[in-house]
Amino acid sequence: MEHPPIPPPRSGLHRLRRPLTIAGLVLLIPFWPASAEAQTDRTASPSEVEEAVELLKAEGFERSQVMEWAGELTDVFGPRLTGAPETLAAAHWVLDRLGEWGVREPRLEWWGPFGRGWSNRRMVAHVLEPMPFPVIAHPHPWTPGTAGPMEADVVLSPFLPEAEEPGRQGPRTSGVQGKVVLMAPEPHLPLLFEPQAERLSRDELERIAREPPSDPPPSVSVERPEEAPGAADEPTVRERLQHYGHEGALAVLTASSRPPGGGTVHLDVSGASLQGPEEHSVPVLSLAAEHYGRIYRLVRRGLRVRMELDVENVWSDEPANGFNILGEVGGDRRPQEVVTLGAHFDSWHLGTGATDNAAGVAVVMEAMRILSRTDVALDRTVRLALWTGEEQGLVGSRVHVLRHYGTVDEPAPAHGTFSLYLNVDNGAGAIRGISLQGNRQAQPIFQEWLQWVDSDSISVRHTSLRHAGGTDHLSFQEAGLPGFQFIQDPLEYGARTHHTSMDVYERLPAEDLQHNAVVLAVLAFLAANHVDLLPRD
Repeated sequence: MEHPPIPPPRSGLHRLRRPLTIAGLVLLIPFWPASAEAQTDRTASPSEVEEAVELLKAEGFERSQVMEWAGELTDVFGPRLTGAPETLAAAHWVLDRLGEWGVREPRLEWWGPFGRGWSNRRMVAHVLEPMPFPVIAHPHPWTPGTAGPMEADVVLSPFLPEAEEPGRQGPRTSGVQGKVVLMAPEPHLPLLFEPQAERLSRDELERIAREPPSDPPPSVSVERPEEAPGAADEPTVRERLQHYGHEGALAVLTASSRPPGGGTVHLDVSGASLQGPEEHSVPVLSLAAEHYGRIYRLVRRGLRVRMELDVENVWSDEPANGFNILGEVGGDRRPQEVVTLGAHFDSWHLGTGATDNAAGVAVVMEAMRILSRTDVALDRTVRLALWTGEEQGLVGSRVHVLRHYGTVDEPAPAHGTFSLYLNVDNGAGAIRGISLQGNRQAQPIFQEWLQWVDSDSISVRHTSLRHAGGTDHLSFQEAGLPGFQFIQDPLEYGARTHHTSMDVYERLPAEDLQHNAVVLAVLAFLAANHVDLLPRD
C-alpha cells in the first residue's frame, strides 16, 4: 500500500550539529554533577536544548503520522497473534517504513521457532431452534475448526452441577457425542453505573506519586487453571477439553470471561486458549455473555436448542515465526551505549490489537520517525525494539535481553553500556508520568526530564516509585537493567478493550497517541545526550 510522502521539516528548523549534550544544563539541573563538562567534550546552552526539544514537538504535533501507522497495523493487517503469517507480513511493512526514514539496519531478530502459527478465516454461529438468532462468537486460538458448516444440538457439560438437576427435561446430559457443549455456568453481568472511560485527575496522579515502593511484580508466566489454588480436586480445563474431544463432541462453547458485556467478547488466555491442536480435537468458542446466557437458559428449560457453526481455522508450519523488530538511530559519539524504546508487536485475535498494542507500536514508530526527520544529534544509540511473544510470557524481550545483555549474575559486555529501556503498553491513554520500579536515583532525573513535556493541558510530571508489572520492561528489570513503564490515562483499557473484541481502531484517540509519541521522542533525546548512563537500582 502506497503512502503519501512525509513532509520535510519546516524551513528555519535545522539539525543542531554544534556540540550538543545535556551536560551544559548543569545550572538548570543541579543534581547533575558539576564536573559534567569534564566527562564529555560537548556542551550546549539551555537555548540549544530548548531549540531541539521544540523541533521534536513541532514534527510530532504538526506533521504527526502516528494514526497512519496505527491504522495500517489494525485495519490492514488486523490482529497479530504470535506465529501467524499476518504478523510477519506486518513486520515487513514496519521494516519498509523504518528504511524510508533512514533508521539504520531495520531487521528481524529471530528467536523462534515459536510453534505452529494459527489464524481464523471464518466464524459463523447461529441458533436455529427453538427460535433463530445470530450469535456473537470468536474461536479460541490454536483450536481446530469445524471442517465446514455443521448443525448440532446443544447440551450442558456433564461437569456443570446444573447438568443433573432433578426434574429437568430435554437433551442436557445425554452424552456429548455429536453435540455442542456448554462448558461454563450461566454468566451474570453487573449493571454499569460508572463511566467506563476515565482520565487521571491531578489529585489521583499526586496520590500515585506518593505511593511507597511496592514489592517487585512476580515473574510473568502463562497462568493455567490447574495451577490455581483450590483447583486440584476438579478436572482442569485441559482435562475437560480432552474428555469432550475423546467423547466426540463437535464444539465447546464458553462465555466471555469477564464484564462489561454489551456484545463484547473477552478472551480467557489461560488453559484452553493456549493448548495446541494436539491437545484436543474440538473447536472452542467464546460467546458474548448475553448470547451464551440465552442459549444456556433455553437448554435448562428443557427446550431443544440446535445450532449451526462454520469455523475455519488454519495453521502455518513455518519454523521461523518468532521474532523481534529492531532498528537504530543516533550514536554520534557513544554508539555502544544504548537507549531502547519498545512495545510488544503481537496481540490477541478477537479485535485488531489496537490498544493492546498497536497503540504502543505506532507511538514507538512515530518517535523514531520524529528523531530521524528532525535529525537532532544523539550521543548514544537509540534503538527501536518491537517484541512478539509478549502475550505468551514476554518471550521475545526475554530472549533479546539474555542474548545481548546476559543476566545479573553473568552479565554480557553490553550490560555495562546499556542506559535504559522505555516501554509503551498500557493502552491508548495519554502518558501522565512514569513508574520507576523503586529506582530512587532515577527519580530526580525523570522529574527534570518530564518538565520538558509537561503542560497545563496534559500534566506529565508525575513519577512514582511503584512497580508496574505485566509487560516487557520486566525482562530488563530481571537482568538488573533500568526498564520502565509509563503511567497512562486508563481510558477504557481495563473496562472495555483489553483482550476483547472491542480492541479496534475506533478506541484510539489521535491526540493521546500524538502526545505519547512526542513524550517518547523527547525522553529519548534527553536520555541519549545525558552526561551518564541512567542509575541502576
